[in-house]
Amino acid sequence: MPHPALATLQQSLTALLGDRVSSSEVVRAHHGHDESSHPDALPDLVVWPHSTEEVSAIALLCHAHRVPMIPYGAGSIAMMQAIKQALDPLQLLNPGKIFAMR
Repeated sequence: MPHPALATLQQSLTALLGDRVSSSEVVRAHHGHDESSHPDALPDLVVWPHSTEEVSAIALLCHAHRVPMIPYGAGSIAMMQAIKQALDPLQLLNPGKIFAMR
């Protein structure tokens, strides 16, 4: 079930980024897969920011709409380890559960 604020968030992101926002199933499937052993988890939206300022604006919009934002690198397990290290430097959380938002 999609987040209740998703449609409003998508409109806001589209106003900010134009065609650099996608809800296409093909794009979501690509970004919902990585090289880890965890099952695929499709995001609701995918965005392509071009600057730090856009990333900040995206984070503010997600926070305002109470929608989780999960970074995506090249889809390698190394990227996920880097994200986990940034979010959990003391390694207190289970790495398989840190991104289980649903």
